[in-house]
Amino acid sequence: MKKEISFFVKLLQEFFSLLIIVDHRVFADIRLEPSNGIVSENTSFTWNCTFSPIDSFISWKVNDNGTAYIDQQKCTGTGFLNERDKYKTDCGTGWISVQIRNVNRNNNGEEWHCQIVGTFQGQKVTLQVQGKTTLLNISSPDLKKIE
Repeated sequence: MKKEISFFVKLLQEFFSLLIIVDHRVFADIRLEPSNGIVSENTSFTWNCTFSPIDSFISWKVNDNGTAYIDQQKCTGTGFLNERDKYKTDCGTGWISVQIRNVNRNNNGEEWHCQIVGTFQGQKVTLQVQGKTTLLNISSPDLKKIE
């Protein structure tokens, strides 16, 4: 009788574990904004990743090279996000933001996305860096003064 109860308890534990995994996968949602990564050169730019369920573990990738994670309790990053001179992180309930402190031409074409680890990947958004335009005023010399 004890073996039957023990087996039944283990079966219920497995069922509820599976139910929790399915619940996270069915009801998970993740978004990366803005959806058009257009930014001017030599300015900062902020990505916002919103997600549910709010207890999700989130990773960030750029060009599918390396993965960085953010500890939501401390709001600190690992991997490339640990480079505090380049990136600033901010966190709240159900959201994380990553700011690129100074966007330059080397960032152009970077493909960013955030992901709920083990489940869904948010859409990939490509950073499009627009260079600053410098206007030059070129005037011709006064030819009457030249003899």
